[in-house]
Amino acid sequence: MALVLETIAAMQAYPASAGVQASACNALCNMTTASDAHGDARAQAAVDAGALPLIIAAMRTHPDSASVQERAIGALRNFSGGIDAQHGARRQAVADAAAVPLIVAAMHKHLAIAAVQEEACAALAHIAHGEFSPRDALGAMAVGAITRIVKAMQVHPGNSAVQEAACGALWNITLGVGASRNACMQATMSAGALPRIITAMRAHSDSAELQEKACDVLGSIAAGADALRDRRRQAAAAAGALPLVIAAMRAHPGKAAVQEAACAALGNITAGADAQREARAQAAVDAGALPLILVAMRAHWMYPSVRLAGRFALRQLEEPQGICSWLCCG
Repeated sequence: MALVLETIAAMQAYPASAGVQASACNALCNMTTASDAHGDARAQAAVDAGALPLIIAAMRTHPDSASVQERAIGALRNFSGGIDAQHGARRQAVADAAAVPLIVAAMHKHLAIAAVQEEACAALAHIAHGEFSPRDALGAMAVGAITRIVKAMQVHPGNSAVQEAACGALWNITLGVGASRNACMQATMSAGALPRIITAMRAHSDSAELQEKACDVLGSIAAGADALRDRRRQAAAAAGALPLVIAAMRAHPGKAAVQEAACAALGNITAGADAQREARAQAAVDAGALPLILVAMRAHWMYPSVRLAGRFALRQLEEPQGICSWLCCG
């Protein structure tokens, strides 16, 4: 706690010094990085001590400093994460502090710097994550955020960390509810996210974490309860999503999270009531989806979520008229 207070005092004393602000934000980021009770306690202590408005002020005062922006966003990412009882309130506090437009502005200003893009995508993913997520606050900037996330993927195709963080952000942003979720899914498609996701899966097939997040977002944009969901499903299939999802299952058989996300994506993409639904389902079957789903369910029998996702995918592939959606009520 003493180090937190000293760091905050330095930020208060030298607001015009980019070096001091960058170092202070870096210290706050490092202190709160651990994804355990200790990291959460330090994050809460920093927020309680008044760190959040100082970080926001640093971002506003030093928009041209990539180091300030990167470390400040890293601290916001950590404040927005966690597993403790206060993590939802911290996320809301970050959103209420107008962090999202500042993060989006930093992404625009420092597009060429992969570290800024990675931290920004990860922070947006955290802000949009969880049961207590302030999705309404994020919604005001959702289209702008989605555009910048997709741009980061386009500019840094070889950076798996950027691609993974970007897919995670797109997934969480498209997991809202009701009309706001539908708008975010359509904005994701309109921003050109689909070909970027496909490119990332092809380029980084050895990254289980990226494949998981990519399958997650493919499954999300192929879900929903709006009139355009079947078009999104067909667009995903036409872009080559099905064989890539199946390839991810083959490449990472021991990763339960990959198998679950892939099964959910297969189920959502092959669901529907449109004229192309049967062709999508047949394409998945022809690519070898059925035995892989069964293997995943057997190999990860101890994970109910994997079995549930597998059963859902099997139902879509076996029922020509299947119209349910894994996430349609989300």
